[in-house]
Amino acid sequence: GLRSDLHLPAGRVISLAECRRLAPELDLEGASGGALWYDYQMPLAERLTFAFALAAAAHGAALVNYVEALAPILRDNTVIGVSACDVEGRNETFEIRARVTLNAAGPWARTVMAACGFNRDVLLLKAVNLVTSRRASGPALVQSNPQGRALVLAPWQGRGLIGTGESAASCGPDDRVVGDEELTGFVSEVNRTFPHLNLRTDEVTMVHRGIVPAVQRNGRLTLRGEAQVLDHTRDGLNGLVTMVSVKYTTARLLAERAVDVVVGKLGRPAAASRTSSVPLPGAPAEGSDLVAELLRDHGSWLESLVAHHLAATHGTGSVAIAALASEDSALRSPVAPALPVLHAEVVHAARHEMARTLVDVVTRRTMLGTAGHPGKTIARSCADILSRELRWNAARVSAELDALQAFYEPVTGP
Repeated sequence: GLRSDLHLPAGRVISLAECRRLAPELDLEGASGGALWYDYQMPLAERLTFAFALAAAAHGAALVNYVEALAPILRDNTVIGVSACDVEGRNETFEIRARVTLNAAGPWARTVMAACGFNRDVLLLKAVNLVTSRRASGPALVQSNPQGRALVLAPWQGRGLIGTGESAASCGPDDRVVGDEELTGFVSEVNRTFPHLNLRTDEVTMVHRGIVPAVQRNGRLTLRGEAQVLDHTRDGLNGLVTMVSVKYTTARLLAERAVDVVVGKLGRPAAASRTSSVPLPGAPAEGSDLVAELLRDHGSWLESLVAHHLAATHGTGSVAIAALASEDSALRSPVAPALPVLHAEVVHAARHEMARTLVDVVTRRTMLGTAGHPGKTIARSCADILSRELRWNAARVSAELDALQAFYEPVTGP
């Protein structure tokens, strides 16, 4: 289903001389050559996740935000829904009834299963990527660490992104904090793998961390390779399906498999999934030129760099953002001098994209915080906009600023 103009070139084996030309900084002693291949990179994974949610809503799903599933509702060995809580409102609890419940709780999947009365051993490890202050461009580099596992040094948002580090010990679903000792340990691993870097911990501006399924292999804990869809009928429990994902690149296929199982349990006839070929909301039509359209309609104030940013970040949604800025000149300027993110993007996120917190806007709807904490001035500017849009009082603004600071720890410190 991918447009022909988006197909990647084929990979190839390259000579040692070409390796040295492309990556002169690598230690190639003993190497006879290398491999060159191409891949896509998501500028903001959270926006792709949001596009999936919008696609689901367009096909009949009811989206809820900041609602916590508290416990399954069990009746006669059957899950008939969940009790839930609106954590942003009055903390009121309510029930959501369903003939089939899909447990897509990520690292908390085992917790949900335990609440249903059975235990399923799910090993977890902590995975870490580092965003650094080092400027980076050119090809990504792949080297084996001392344990033989590949690490990648890639340019991302103009910075060096390094990963993925994996914890040596298993962890719990809530163990998401990366402490100073863990950070120092992974930086040391990076420097052993890429000696030319000589990276310092104070050059790490952001830590991407996640809790992911793991397996024991050759006496070591490592990332699980295969995703799972579990129908718990075999456990003596009806009405529950659990999906255990391993990486974003296979998420769409896993979702297709899980929905197929759910539809089968509902006993409904269903057409084959089309998610592999139907474009997501925001995807431009083949042959269209969003940047040219934006500059044609808003060129009196819109700069080319900002137009490219809007098109790449928001797709066809950039049209509404540019229109909003055209109506209010105060929203045309960038929030940050070094970034092309407009004030209009912050307002649009609050009004039309279900952003409810400062962390939502800075890290999940815009590019403001993707390479690290945007700084107190920018954070305060965004908080002031959101206070007007979402009617926050001074105490809420202060709490939101503190929450944003905590999001970036340990890099930003306590």
